[in-house]
Amino acid sequence: MECLLTYADTPAAEHTPPALHDRIIHASLNLRGRRLMGADMAADCYTPPQGIEVQLEYQDIEQAARTFAQLAEGGKMIMPFEATFWSPGFGMTVDRFGVGWMVNVPSDNCPLATEGDSP
Repeated sequence: MECLLTYADTPAAEHTPPALHDRIIHASLNLRGRRLMGADMAADCYTPPQGIEVQLEYQDIEQAARTFAQLAEGGKMIMPFEATFWSPGFGMTVDRFGVGWMVNVPSDNCPLATEGDSP
């Protein structure tokens, strides 16, 4: 985690309803040089995401399984984390906030396309 600020941690705290003070206004997570940022939205501004899922890839299957379990806690399991024909570990869940996640461990059974390959 690079940064985690609650509404209460900002200069705008006095203008923010107390019910939001423990909510996240800014979070930044660096995943091997790729930054993922997010924030909690006020109830009147929030709409659940639709049509997308965030995919996380781990080389270590135990780390992938732990991450998947944490994301699934309090949410809805779509596909349990387990071996598939393309991966030694893959699972899909919707977390308790309504965000869809796919957690994957790469495998030689599903090689990446090389530059110049067309779909």
